[in-house]
Amino acid sequence: MRLNEWALSGEWDRLKNQAVMLNKPNGRSRYRFRARDLHLVMGPRRPGNIGAIRVLIDAAAPRRARK
Repeated sequence: MRLNEWALSGEWDRLKNQAVMLNKPNGRSRYRFRARDLHLVMGPRRPGNIGAIRVLIDAAAPRRARK
């Protein structure tokens, strides 16, 4: 992936703009960027559903933020 690109794996539906919706468990999203912050808005398909999300930075768990 090139810098500032993103990719999806699994079964997704593309909605308007850059919004997507995962259709089956175990989908993945991948981002390659260089920035101080990345804002990603996520939520359940239906209110009340709970899902697990794992975030990795350079294949490792995030470290504490520096101010």
